[in-house]
Amino acid sequence: GILYEVVHELTNEPLLFVIAKLERAENLTVRTLAYYYVMNGVAYESPKAHSVLTTRIVQSMYHLRKAFDALQENVGRHTC
Repeated sequence: GILYEVVHELTNEPLLFVIAKLERAENLTVRTLAYYYVMNGVAYESPKAHSVLTTRIVQSMYHLRKAFDALQENVGRHTC
C-alpha cells in the first residue's frame, strides 16, 4: 500500500520537513513515488530530478546562445 514517512526534520527549525510517499509491494519491497516538503505548514511536491535538470540545461543553453550572439556581434564590428 501507500505510506508516508518523514525522512528529514530540521531539529533547530521545526517549520521544515521532508516527507517521502512510498509504495510497499507484497514482497516487502519499497519504492519511492514522490517527495514533499512542508515549510511553515504548507506542503509542496518536490520536482522530479529530470524536470530540474531539463530546466537547468535549457537555461544554460539560452545563456550560451546569448553569449555567442554577443561575441558574434562584437567580432563583426572589429574586422580588419
